[in-house]
Amino acid sequence: MKCQITFNDENASTIEWISDEYKISELEPFINSIHCDGGENIEELYGDDFNQLSFDGFKTTEGDDENTFKLLFNCKFEFDEKNFSDFKTALNNSSNQIEIKVGFKNKSGEIIDNDDLYEGHSDIPSEAQIL
Repeated sequence: MKCQITFNDENASTIEWISDEYKISELEPFINSIHCDGGENIEELYGDDFNQLSFDGFKTTEGDDENTFKLLFNCKFEFDEKNFSDFKTALNNSSNQIEIKVGFKNKSGEIIDNDDLYEGHSDIPSEAQIL
């Protein structure tokens, strides 16, 4: 199943940047995980559970609090709905509302542990479009 979603100023996740070693503008973002609250359980796709097809238009804007950033981007991903039927059911039960957790890589392509970079500040579930 292929999906796409756009995060803009109205529905962007906000993070608090805590790293002194890295600047957010120096790192390459990617889809780290995808969360869906299906009502009974929160289902998650992580790692090899999905394929990132695109991650475009990434930019940040300042959040309302100090050292916070809104994450704006467009992305497409796909997952095997037969192997991840619980996630598919959660999508159906939530009207396709998901949250995307962004990860970051350094210039050499090494994934940086999110716990060393930022803390979650706020997430707004947003509707994924099924392609």
